[in-house]
Amino acid sequence: MKRLDDRDAIVLQSIVSKETAKAGQLELLTTQIDDSKKELAELEKNSRKSLDESLKTLATVTKRAEEAAAELKEQTRKQRDESSLQLAAAKAAPATPEKPIELPENDLIDFSFGSTYLSEANKETLSKTIEILTARTELAVQLRGHTDTVGDPQYNAILANARCEMTRDFLIEKGIKTSRISIVSFGESQVFKEGVVAEKPRRVEILFREKS
Repeated sequence: MKRLDDRDAIVLQSIVSKETAKAGQLELLTTQIDDSKKELAELEKNSRKSLDESLKTLATVTKRAEEAAAELKEQTRKQRDESSLQLAAAKAAPATPEKPIELPENDLIDFSFGSTYLSEANKETLSKTIEILTARTELAVQLRGHTDTVGDPQYNAILANARCEMTRDFLIEKGIKTSRISIVSFGESQVFKEGVVAEKPRRVEILFREKS
């Protein structure tokens, strides 16, 4: 057998060293691959566990939301049914008629011949009218002016209107709103009633009515 010289021995040793190094690298790489596989398996396991927990949480939340929606739906149905019953009862119940407004008795003030002057007695009567209108804001008043048959009918119509205006101004001065007072002049047209002369032909009648 041929003996290796030093040169060949060196080459052979170099080859062996390289192969040994490669074997070491291969072993290290194999170990790294095995470790990576283990980490991947662990990661997959943890991910699956986390996903399962998330799915369970989602299922729980979904169930609670469905239960809350069902409860709200039921409450809405009950309220609707109660409202329907109340509406039906209201329709079935007889309507309570409004109590009609009871009007105070009418009054009047009388004047001297050809005069529009308000006497103290007139003012006292009008003070009672003011008390009624102040206490009962749902009422209004109509003033109807009259005269006797002495003089021209056209003049008497103007005189009757002037008496109404004087009376109205007194009421306004005492705080009664203009919108609650209306006036009508009849002049001498209603001096006679069923052929009999009115007891006080020179007058302003005070008629209470419901405010429009």
